[in-house]
Amino acid sequence: AEDLGAELAAVTATLQETEEKLADTESRLARAQATNSKLTKQQEAITERLTNALGKMASGAKTDRGYVVSLSGVAFATGESALNTEGKYVLAKLSGVMLAFKDMKLSIEGHTDSTGSVETNLKLSLARADAVRAFLTEMGVPASVMTTHGFGPEKPLMPNDTPEGRAKNRRVEIVMIEA
Repeated sequence: AEDLGAELAAVTATLQETEEKLADTESRLARAQATNSKLTKQQEAITERLTNALGKMASGAKTDRGYVVSLSGVAFATGESALNTEGKYVLAKLSGVMLAFKDMKLSIEGHTDSTGSVETNLKLSLARADAVRAFLTEMGVPASVMTTHGFGPEKPLMPNDTPEGRAKNRRVEIVMIEA
């Protein structure tokens, strides 16, 4: 009987210890969920601020890759990699917004339509991305937070069989990624 009593006491102690651990785990889970909820709300607020700030200057959208700002048809003359006045104006405004979000990394991605050779378009798309990076650097955005990529005609938004489609595909996208 004593062995049974001792065994019952041990099982009861183990059960009590397990219940205490469960309560502690549930408490930690509740705190983690509250923190996650708070972070989600902060992220939504940042995205809303970013959308409002950028929405007046360039098209932008939150995607799986980050917040993507698209400079389509405003920054470059056809076949050129030098920023035009309108492109510089938009980027100057964007740089102010980007400076406010210091914890962002920028992936600057150049794209072209399918007119011309793939090799020429790859060089042109990278040159356009590099021109955007250089201008943003002049505006105070640290070069260390930016990378450039040239995709040429590889990632079209629209079919290249109309002038409108080709115009949409000639773009530089700035992907803002939380560091």
